[in-house]
Amino acid sequence: MPPRHSLWLLLFASSALFAQQSGLVDPGIIYQRAEQRQQQINRNAARQDFSTLDFSAPASEDQVAAPGDRHACTSYQHIVLDAPSPSFLHYLEQSVRHTPLRLTGKQTYHKAGECIRAGEVIDIVKATQNRLIEDGWITTRVVLQTEGSHKERLKLTVLPGKIAQVRENKTNVQRTPGVFNYLQNKTINLRDLEQSLDNVHRLGSLDAQVDIAPSDREGYSDLVVNWQKTGRPYQFSFLVDDSGSKSLGKYLGTASIYIDNPLNFSDTFYASYTRTLRPGTRLTDQQGKKHKTLTDNYYLNYSIPWRSWQLGLNASRYHYDQIIPGYARVYHYKGNTQKFEAELSNTIYRDQNKKTTLSAGLWWRKNQNFINRAELDVQKRQTAGWRLGVKQTVLFPKAVFNGALNLKKGTRMLGANPVPEEGFDEGNAKSAIWTLDAGWNVLLDSNQRWNWQNDLHAQYAHERLISLDLLSIGGRNSVRGFSENNSISGDSGWYWRNTLNWSYQPNHQLYLGADMGQVWGKNTEYLRDKFIAGAVIGSKGNMNYHGNWQYDVFVGTPIVKSGDWKKTDRFVIGFSAGYTW
Repeated sequence: MPPRHSLWLLLFASSALFAQQSGLVDPGIIYQRAEQRQQQINRNAARQDFSTLDFSAPASEDQVAAPGDRHACTSYQHIVLDAPSPSFLHYLEQSVRHTPLRLTGKQTYHKAGECIRAGEVIDIVKATQNRLIEDGWITTRVVLQTEGSHKERLKLTVLPGKIAQVRENKTNVQRTPGVFNYLQNKTINLRDLEQSLDNVHRLGSLDAQVDIAPSDREGYSDLVVNWQKTGRPYQFSFLVDDSGSKSLGKYLGTASIYIDNPLNFSDTFYASYTRTLRPGTRLTDQQGKKHKTLTDNYYLNYSIPWRSWQLGLNASRYHYDQIIPGYARVYHYKGNTQKFEAELSNTIYRDQNKKTTLSAGLWWRKNQNFINRAELDVQKRQTAGWRLGVKQTVLFPKAVFNGALNLKKGTRMLGANPVPEEGFDEGNAKSAIWTLDAGWNVLLDSNQRWNWQNDLHAQYAHERLISLDLLSIGGRNSVRGFSENNSISGDSGWYWRNTLNWSYQPNHQLYLGADMGQVWGKNTEYLRDKFIAGAVIGSKGNMNYHGNWQYDVFVGTPIVKSGDWKKTDRFVIGFSAGYTW
C-alpha cells in the first residue's frame, strides 16, 4: 500500500477528532441512529397484545336450600370440603377461614357450641365462587350435596367446567391458526382464552370472537370461535422521512413487507429495507468519477407463539458509505454492522388488568469499517452475549402502563473476540448494561379526545462501554427539538418524553411535546454539557384511501442545548409520510 494511503488509514483508525473535523459521522452514532429509527418503526407497527374478556356468571346463593333468614339454623352439623385437586380445594379452605367453623377432621369442619347458620353456608359458597371467577375459572362451580341419614353433613364440591369441543365459525376465512385447539378437554380458564386471543391479535389480517355455549356433556361447555377476516395476509408499506444526517443524506426511504400466519401457527414475518433517497455529499475526483454518500440497511424479523410462549428471531445489517476528498483521490470511509438476536419469552402471570412476561435471549454483533477496500482491523468488532428481561403491562380505567427492565451482558461465546479498547481501558464489550423503559398513556377526558403520553428510557453501565453500546440522545427518536446532527452520548443516561395529544378529528391529532435527557459515565469526561432539553409541536394522523396513509409533521426547538456543538438550529422542521396496502 502506498505510504500516502497508509497515513490516511492511520488517521482514520486512530483519531476521532480528525473524523469530526473532516465532517465525518462517528460510526457508533450512525449505528445508534439507525437502530433507534428501526425500533420506532417496529413500535408503530406493533399490534395489540393484551386481550381481555368478561363473561358474567350466575349468582351462587340460590344453590343453597336454606330458610330466607340468614341467621336461621340448618340441620348441618359438619361441612365437608371436596375438590379434584389441591389448588381447587384451596379456594374452599380460604372461604371457610372467614367463618366460625373449625377443622375437626380431614377436610371436615364443625361449629362448636351452636348450629351452622344458613348465612354462613351462603357466604362460603359465594366467596368461593367469586374467587374462582376472579382467577378465571368462569365455568367451574361449587355444588352442594347433603349426606347422612339425617342430612347432618353438607358436602361442598368444586366441579371444574371443561371444554367438550372447539367449534369454529368461519366467514370468508379459509386458513386459521389452531391457537384454540389445545383447550379441548381442558378446564376452562379465562386467562387461557385471553392468551389465545393475544396470539390471534398478533395478526393484522384475522380477528376472533369467543363465546361459551352449553354442551350435551354434564360439566362441559363448548368453546365457540367466530373468525373474521380483517385484511390481507400480507401488507406492504412505504415510509419517507427526513431523519437522516446532512453528510450521509437527510431523506430516507423504507419499504417493508408483513406476512401473517405463513406456517399457520399464528406466526409473523417482517422485512424492511432502508436507503438514502438523496446523497448528503457528492464529489468528483480528478478522473471525473462521481462519488456520493450512502446508507443501506435491512431488518428481518420472524416470531412464532405457542400458548404463553413466544420465540422471536431478528437479523439486521446497517451499512454506511462516507466520502472525503484526499490529495489526489476521493476516499470512501464505509462500514457494516451486522446483528442477530434470538429471544424466548413467556407470560408467567396475567389477570383482568395485569400481565407479566419474562424473556431470555442471545445476541451476536459484528462491525467492520473500511477505507476504500482496505479493512481497518483496529476498528473491527465481533461481540456476543445474553439478555434477560421482564415486561409488565397494567390496565387502569383511564390509563395504560407499559414497563420493561432488561439486563444485557457481553461474553466471549459465539466467536466473540476482545475489542481493542479493552487493552487501554477505553471500553469493555463484556460490560453489563441495564435498561429501563416505562410508558404511561393517560386519557384526560371522557370523550377520549385528550391524552397524555409519558415515556422514560434509562440506561446504566458501571464500566466504560464501546461506542456501539453508548446511549445517544438528541433527535426525533429521543430528545426532540434537535436535528439529527446534534446528539450527545454516554455510558449511562436517560431521556424523558412528554406528549400532550388532542384528537381534533378521528384519526388526526395535534400534539405538543417537551423532552429532556442526560448522559454520564467515563465516555463523557470531555463533554462540557451533559443535559439537554427540547420542545416540539406537530400534527399526525392517518386516513384510508386505497390503503392507509400516515403522516407526521412537526417543528421543534432547543430549550437547553449543549455547548459542545458548533451549531444548533434554532428551529427544526421534520416530517414522515407513509403508505400501507
